[in-house]
Amino acid sequence: PGTVVHLFPGWILSEMKEFPTPEMLSKSLEEVILQLKVISGGDVKATLAGSMAQPPEETMNNAMTLLTRMMALTEKRQLTILGRALAALPVQPMVAKLILYGGLFRVAKPAAVIAAFLSLKSPFVQTLDDDDRGKKEFADGSFSDHYVLVQAYAGWRAAVRRKQGEQFCTEHNLSGEVMDMARLMVEQLVGFLAMAGYDG
Repeated sequence: PGTVVHLFPGWILSEMKEFPTPEMLSKSLEEVILQLKVISGGDVKATLAGSMAQPPEETMNNAMTLLTRMMALTEKRQLTILGRALAALPVQPMVAKLILYGGLFRVAKPAAVIAAFLSLKSPFVQTLDDDDRGKKEFADGSFSDHYVLVQAYAGWRAAVRRKQGEQFCTEHNLSGEVMDMARLMVEQLVGFLAMAGYDG
């Protein structure tokens, strides 16, 4: 209950839309297509064509092509076993495939950590002086952002167990809020892999 007032310059008014762009027109369709295939198994294009916010034909074709290349769909656009497994994970199909392969190669936890940050955002806080000491400390000579994320997460979890999580975040320019969200997502993804028997 209450009123929210947003102030903006007058020149923006002419550029503002009366209604926001529907999510289906502004996001990738791969996840939507997989879910539709699981639910109905029919012609996804016909189903999407009947929606109020019909995505462009090219966008639908690109999404179907990507899913076919990922082996989530067959050449005849039928759902594969991999596609069904990808659809069960609450993340984009490319990230879901990373998690499944992580389980296959017995590195489910690091893969889930990477997937969580790819789905959320970088846990590193942008400072006014572009201080990236946190990233450098975790890089350990590697040139991999994913390695840095896994090391930062492992260090933070160890600090939390010692009741020093907040201090760790401050010292390494990490967002405690993003780390907490990532922890919840990692637990959910690893739990799903274990429950589904995909954890190697």
